[in-house]
Amino acid sequence: MSRWRPIWVYLKYRCSHCRMVGEKLINHRDWDEDMLADEAAVSEAGGGGRFPARGGIDDDELREFSTRIRDLRRSDLDALARDLP
Repeated sequence: MSRWRPIWVYLKYRCSHCRMVGEKLINHRDWDEDMLADEAAVSEAGGGGRFPARGGIDDDELREFSTRIRDLRRSDLDALARDLP
């Protein structure tokens, strides 16, 4: 570590729900080791965020989704489009 220049922490992460990858540079003086706490600790602290803890998608859920997509009609899609903000 150098006293004469800023020190940064490079953080690369992946969302456990959507699998999107993100990156962030955080100034060392703002860095908190608790940022890397596992999901259970975050949930206990009340910082669960937008998605509840759900776990992975199993084969039955994948088959059901595939069936529902296959059975969609044009009118269903039109109704969904009307409901969008």
